[in-house]
Formats: sequence, C-alpha cells, structure tokens
Amino acid sequence: ITVKNDEKYIGQTITVTAVDSRYNLTATTTLLVAEEAQGIAFDTTAAQVNVNNKIGFKVVDSNGNTVSLGTNATVDDVQFIILDKPEDAKVSAVLSGGSSDLKSKGTATMALTSNKVGDVKVQVLVKATVPASNTSNTTGLVTKYYTGTETFTFGAEADKSVVMTIGSKEMV
Repeated sequence: ITVKNDEKYIGQTITVTAVDSRYNLTATTTLLVAEEAQGIAFDTTAAQVNVNNKIGFKVVDSNGNTVSLGTNATVDDVQFIILDKPEDAKVSAVLSGGSSDLKSKGTATMALTSNKVGDVKVQVLVKATVPASNTSNTTGLVTKYYTGTETFTFGAEADKSVVMTIGSKEMV
C-alpha cells in the first residue's frame, strides 16, 4: 500500500480488507499512517542480573509510533554499543531472533546480560538500505541510520521458589 507523500495524512488511519474468494476468507486491519522513521525506542528499562534479558526495541517516528522499514528495505547491520556499565561488570548486548521483523513490523529484540547490579547504558544503531523517496522522481536506494540510547537498571535476580503447605492458606 502506498500513500501520497503529504503531511495531512500523517496520523490518519486506513482500513484494509483482504478477500480470498476461492476459500471464502476475509481479514480486516487498520493501518496508521506514520511519519518517516526517526529513531529507536525500547520496551522496558528494567533487567535482571545473570539473566538473558530479552528486551524489545522498535523503530519509531517523531511521535513515538512504530514504523516498519518496508519489505523492500535491507537491514545491513544492527550494532549495540555499551556506553556505560558498573565497574568490572561483564555486559553483553546482541541481536536476538534476527532482523526480519524490522522490515515488516519495525521491531526486533535485544538479548542483554550483566553480571553486576547497576545501570548499563546501551546505544543501538540500525543501518538499513531503503528505497529513495519519490518526491523528486528519484529512484534507487539510500542508506539510513536509526539510533537510540537507553539506560537499563539491573536488579538482583528474584527468588523463583514458592513454599506451600497442604492444608494451609499461606505460602512463602
């Protein structure tokens, strides 16, 4: 679906209905017309020590709406840079599950670990090749960079055990 490159459509919704007459199937969805992608936002800032924390992140426009890069885009690289961490901490941040959802949904997952309690500042950098806009009848591809920085707070790992006693209304 292509929408005119006109600011008056930003924030509007489009209802799309797909029909498969061969199998009598229909599906309807509503799409939000968003601005061009501007940066990266993270789903949470909390993490646990010594756990492989799966933290979602998304490409967003200036209003915070999730923006897919498009099926014709190529995600060239996704990098995670550790900008700050607790002293002597071993911190790792890597892409989890690949980058295909960045093209179709504008989302991806980072696997983030730390062996120490404290704050870890991470910057993500997504490099993508996307089709050039047709505003001046140009064709071809352009390289774009999307970035976002967040501080994640690592807390102690929670105790995962529960003690229950038969016949008692209490648990620990």
